[in-house]
Amino acid sequence: MATILVGLFIVLPLLLLGGAASYIYLRRRMRSARRHTPDDVIDAEYTIIDRR
Repeated sequence: MATILVGLFIVLPLLLLGGAASYIYLRRRMRSARRHTPDDVIDAEYTIIDRR
């Protein structure tokens, strides 16, 4: 009976809060990633040095 009460009143709310927090975090990350335009890409040149 004690195990059921601990699971019901401690573990279940923690799981629900964790799920809600991860959903909000991922939704915010996806929204910010969608706003970025290709202008945010850094254009760089590189040189390959071949030593033999």
